[in-house]
Amino acid sequence: MKKPDGTLEKWKFEGFPPNMLLRNGWKKDATLQAGMKVTIFGWQARDGSNLVHSRQITFEDGHTVVYGPPAGNGGGRATQ
Repeated sequence: MKKPDGTLEKWKFEGFPPNMLLRNGWKKDATLQAGMKVTIFGWQARDGSNLVHSRQITFEDGHTVVYGPPAGNGGGRATQ
């Protein structure tokens, strides 16, 4: 991510595992390539680190691909 002063900051984005990415339309070595400009929607880690639990990616041409679960769907069971 480019900071306001022009320097680059490295972030890590997590989403679905590879088999689910394929089912959602991702193509290995084609969908996302180095140098592409994208916008990613997700939630930053609670500890404030540069780690994001991501939900969807929007490409420069405007198309989007979902690659993470919706909010509140962490996969765990609710307990009382």
